[in-house]
Amino acid sequence: GLDSSYIKGFFPLVNALLRYRMDSNQVYLQINTLKSVGVFLNQAGIIPMRCTIVYKEMINLKIISEIVNILKSTSNGVTSLHKAAIQALAVCLHPTSGETFPFPWKRNPSELLKEFTLAMPVFTQLRTTVYKCFE
Repeated sequence: GLDSSYIKGFFPLVNALLRYRMDSNQVYLQINTLKSVGVFLNQAGIIPMRCTIVYKEMINLKIISEIVNILKSTSNGVTSLHKAAIQALAVCLHPTSGETFPFPWKRNPSELLKEFTLAMPVFTQLRTTVYKCFE
């Protein structure tokens, strides 16, 4: 899981980092920011009920719409920045992405299923937010 202080400290900076476009050399800053968002989302998927703050911050801070805006700017073809944005959105659309299953010795399947079922409304809200950004 994730400590909420990481989320409260990092996520408010994400939009600024994603918007920061000086020249082509700065694209690595955006790619690394997107990779970091993906790592946070993968970690949150391990214990989704205790990490709902991650998903709520993604929605409240409009990080998803900023990632979608990167995808919409494909005037020069698909770049590595677009690929990183797609990977981050993929984790938003399917938050658990198999990350809970590497830890079978810590839980039994019924606990995992129960937690995933309880987190389903948050996952649905996250998916809906992604879909609305493309409208």
